[in-house]
Amino acid sequence: MPENIQPANQGSTDAQREAAERFAPSISSGMPWRLMISTLFLLLFSFFIYAGLKFGYNSYVDSQLQVVDRGTEELAARVTESEQEELLIFYSQLVNLERVLGERRFSRNIFGFLEDNTLPLAYYREARYNRGDRAMSLAGFAATIETFAQQAAVLENAPEVERVSVDDVRLVGTTVDFTVTIEFKEEFFKEIQ
Repeated sequence: MPENIQPANQGSTDAQREAAERFAPSISSGMPWRLMISTLFLLLFSFFIYAGLKFGYNSYVDSQLQVVDRGTEELAARVTESEQEELLIFYSQLVNLERVLGERRFSRNIFGFLEDNTLPLAYYREARYNRGDRAMSLAGFAATIETFAQQAAVLENAPEVERVSVDDVRLVGTTVDFTVTIEFKEEFFKEIQ
């Protein structure tokens, strides 16, 4: 048999193998390597961020704290003990003033209410407020008994008032001396009018 002639089954085997390799689904080994490299990159990036925060930012914050501590120590050395005590008293007064001003709704509401609901011929000489009962006792004068009756009606009909009670009415010369108690509605003190 000549050398260039191959048996019939051997040539077909090579062709079958070549066709099988060409059309057979191939499993790419690039996908797991890409995933592993991406994961490794993210791990190294996370480590880099951690190291930067741990060694860089912590050092910066510590140095800033030391600067502030030194400044505080210098300030404490410059301020005498009596000045520190005066500063403490002043700070206490500021805190108390802040608390009082925080409750200023009371005065704004009450004075505005009295201004809007007082007749020209009625005058108040004393006012006492009981926060627990939301009640205010007013003592004053009215020019006549009719003026007093009108004043009591104005107070009673005010939308902010829950109830008005007359505690005392006396005729003093030509004027009427009176004392009334006004109970305000709870909403009256919750918002500034």
